[in-house]
Amino acid sequence: MSALLRAFAEEPGSVAARITDCDAVATAELLAALYARGRAAHPRVVVSEQAFGQHLARCANGGSPGNTASLAEIAAEDVYLACACAARVRGAAAAFEARYGRVIRRAVSRVLDTADERQEAEQRAWQHLLAALKPRERLVMKLFLVSGMTLDAIGKSLGITRQAVSKTLARARETIVERVQASVQQTLKMTKEDLTSVLRYVASQLDVSISRVLGKS
Repeated sequence: MSALLRAFAEEPGSVAARITDCDAVATAELLAALYARGRAAHPRVVVSEQAFGQHLARCANGGSPGNTASLAEIAAEDVYLACACAARVRGAAAAFEARYGRVIRRAVSRVLDTADERQEAEQRAWQHLLAALKPRERLVMKLFLVSGMTLDAIGKSLGITRQAVSKTLARARETIVERVQASVQQTLKMTKEDLTSVLRYVASQLDVSISRVLGKS
C-alpha cells in the first residue's frame, strides 16, 4: 500500500476507509492522479503524499462522497493548496493570495467595509455555526481539533466507541459545510464560479477555522 493510500485510508472517518475497501487499486490510482494535479497546479508548493492523503480524507468525510466517482469530482488543485496553507508550507500563502485573494476580497467588500469588521464578522459567523451543533458534536470537535486527542481516547473519555466518535466528527463537519453554503448564497451576490471557489476553500479549511474558534472558547 502506497503512503498516499495509507494516509487516506487511515484518517479518522468512515467515508475514506469505505472508499478504499471497495476498490483499493482504483482508489490508489485516483489518489495519485489527484496528487499529481495538485502538484502540477502549484509546482512551487511542496506537500507530502502523506499530508495530502490525510487532508483529502478530511474533505471526503466532510462532503460525504461514497465512492471513487464522487471522490474524483473533488477539486484537487484547491485541496492541495488548502493542505499546504494548513501545514504552513513555504510559498502556500502567496499562492493562495494569487489564486483566491481577489475573489474573496471582492465578495467580502460587498457587505463589510474594514478589516476589523471582516475579522469580527468571521469570528461571529463561526461561533454561530458551532452553536448550531449538538453539545456532543462541539465537545468531540474540540477534543479532536484543539486538544489533539485520538478517536480512541475521545471514545474512552466519553464512554462511546471509536466508530461513534468518527461518525460524530463527520456529521458535524457536514452540517457546518451545509450551513456555510446556505449562508453564503443568501448573503453574497456572486457568480457561480466565484461561489464554487470560495466554498471549496471553506470546506478544505474547515478544521483549521474551527480549531481557532474552539481554542478561544
